[in-house]
Amino acid sequence: ELIRFASDRLGCLQTYDQEHDGDLIACLRAYLAGGSEIKTTAETLRLHRNSVRYKLQRIEEIAQVDLTDAEVRFQLQLALKIVDLQLAIKRSTLN
Repeated sequence: ELIRFASDRLGCLQTYDQEHDGDLIACLRAYLAGGSEIKTTAETLRLHRNSVRYKLQRIEEIAQVDLTDAEVRFQLQLALKIVDLQLAIKRSTLN
C-alpha cells in the first residue's frame, strides 16, 4: 500500500521526467527540503527563481496538486521518502 501511495502521488511526475528527460522530481525534492522556499530551491538547484517557479507550476499541472497546501506538501514529501526507502531496499538486496 505504501508503494501505491507513492505511485499515486508521484507516478505522473516520474513518467513525465522519463519521457521528457526532465527533472521535476528533483525540483520537487529540493523545494520540499528547502522549506518550500523558491529562493532556497533556486540556490540548491543553481537555477533562476523564475525557472523554479515554472517547474513548480508544471508540477502542479501534471500532478494536479496545490503546492500551497501543507497537507499536499506533506503527502508528496512522504511519497518521496517511500520511493527513497524502496530504492535503498532494492540496492541492499543486490549486495
